[in-house]
Amino acid sequence: RQFDFRFLSSRINIYNPENLEYIRNVNRPIVATTGHFGAWELLAGILRLNFQDRNSQIIVRESNDIGLNNILQHYRSRFGVEIVSKENATFKVLRCLKRNGVSAFLVDQNTGRSKAIFLPFLNKYAAINIGPAMLAIRAKALIWPAFLCRDSDTQYTFYSFAPLDTKELTGSTEEKIEKAAQFYTQAVEEMINRFPEQWFWMHKRWKTRPKWEWENK
Repeated sequence: RQFDFRFLSSRINIYNPENLEYIRNVNRPIVATTGHFGAWELLAGILRLNFQDRNSQIIVRESNDIGLNNILQHYRSRFGVEIVSKENATFKVLRCLKRNGVSAFLVDQNTGRSKAIFLPFLNKYAAINIGPAMLAIRAKALIWPAFLCRDSDTQYTFYSFAPLDTKELTGSTEEKIEKAAQFYTQAVEEMINRFPEQWFWMHKRWKTRPKWEWENK
């Protein structure tokens, strides 16, 4: 059934509302980034609520459990936001961004070495997914970190960061990608340091290790 957006909006406080106001009105493609933090599953509703006149999509890593995946797909799609599988996302994301749409990514997951850059994360190098950075740079998009923090069982605070304009990045392509990935990684780290109890992560975040670690052993 249709989700009641009035229920959601009446229970959310906005932190840095000027950042949200800017991102709602700017005529640019947007790559939104967040993590498994707070009430992240409700962020699809936030996108739909604030970008009703734009194409909005969420890029997800599908579960290997078919039953669980079907349940997640059902509840995620109720917001009216396109759900895109991470495995085949590039074309759909670029098409969305070309139309000044919003593409949202979870950026705190472990990533294979071939698709990662290694950056400091919570005092230890972690494999950071460069996909959102590459797509944002290619589309000349804004990168916008956003998080929904739980204040209680029924109240939330939405944290909207000032976006990074990838058109203003300088250096080689590799340097631009690193700067973009560092930007959204530091945003996740900032929120975790501020509200550590809100980070929901049960996997091996630091599983993939840089070559220099085992080469120097």
